[in-house]
Amino acid sequence: ADKEKEIPVVNKEDEKEGDDEHLIMQNPPECRAEEEDDGDDDKERKDDDDVKKMMAQLLLAAENDCVDAQHFLGRLHLSGYYVEQDYAQAAYWFRKAAEMGLAEAQFQLSVCYYHGVGVEANVAEGQKWLRMALEST
Repeated sequence: ADKEKEIPVVNKEDEKEGDDEHLIMQNPPECRAEEEDDGDDDKERKDDDDVKKMMAQLLLAAENDCVDAQHFLGRLHLSGYYVEQDYAQAAYWFRKAAEMGLAEAQFQLSVCYYHGVGVEANVAEGQKWLRMALEST
């Protein structure tokens, strides 16, 4: 019976400056595509343009009170995918969605307050948002 290869999980805390081992473990050689110069610069530019368009549409929707877009922007800023990682922006968008009653955003905002991520740590405020999230479900 063939066993699937396990890919080790690396914690960010384990990473050291200048230590590239975590990059190898997250993307082992058997998972990497061969890099070739096949003239895909145009495709990469198109992909970048598509991402910029998507982000512009997402931001517009969030600014127009689309609660799902607000929550998604919060998650993107928290993770650093497609945007610069920015905890304050993550908390800002979680708050916007939380104030509109989205339980997932209320929970995320409570975690931000408990751990001081993007906002000043405040356990009482974290408990308030956690309570609201529980009541919303």
